[in-house]
Amino acid sequence: MSQFFSLDGPLMSALERIANLALINILWLLCSIFILPLGPATEAMCYCTMKVLKNEDSHVIRMFFRELKDNFLKKMLAGLILLFVGAGLYFQYRLVFDWQSDLSSNVKIIAGVPMATVALIYLFPATLLFPLCATFENSMKQTLLNSFLIGIKNLFFVLLMAIIQALPAIVFYFQPDFFWKTMILWLGFGVSGPYFFNAIIVRHILKPYMPAEDANEFLEDFANETGEDSDNLDED
Repeated sequence: MSQFFSLDGPLMSALERIANLALINILWLLCSIFILPLGPATEAMCYCTMKVLKNEDSHVIRMFFRELKDNFLKKMLAGLILLFVGAGLYFQYRLVFDWQSDLSSNVKIIAGVPMATVALIYLFPATLLFPLCATFENSMKQTLLNSFLIGIKNLFFVLLMAIIQALPAIVFYFQPDFFWKTMILWLGFGVSGPYFFNAIIVRHILKPYMPAEDANEFLEDFANETGEDSDNLDED
């Protein structure tokens, strides 16, 4: 019992992770409020949440701003493109299904099918682009291509990541009163929390693309998270 409450015990480790996730969330909010750094801040958050997952999260502030500055312009452009495309899809959806409610069902279906197709394609870079930037050293063009290729092969996980990533927006849309009552929770973990759980999925998705040493490290870390034997995971 004394080991459980020690500074190196699981309780303190969990509390340290929670504190670092809250710090990462606040840093992301402060940087993203100006819109332009949205892409670099999101990539920095992905990088830091992956480090939290691996228990390599010392000096979070220094680590966050180092990643924020790295290839700032390219990540800024990528973030703005994703933002504008996502906003365009949202307004198109509202236009067809809410603002033009007098449209017939057939017209809505005809308009909705290509819209859903574009939205599905959009999910690949929206969920995987910045985690890939945080994991591998590639050009933005190659990273974008990889997000499509890897996303197509892992469609179920992409959809799951999208749901987790959109959790704050989903709660706000369907339960606005609950959202405002728990605002302190969303300010602390509304973005970094979902990205932390997505980091677990991302590492599972990227396992086949990692070098042998990194893959073995992944197995050990994932086993620590789930309590499973890494040898059993490797056999799967």
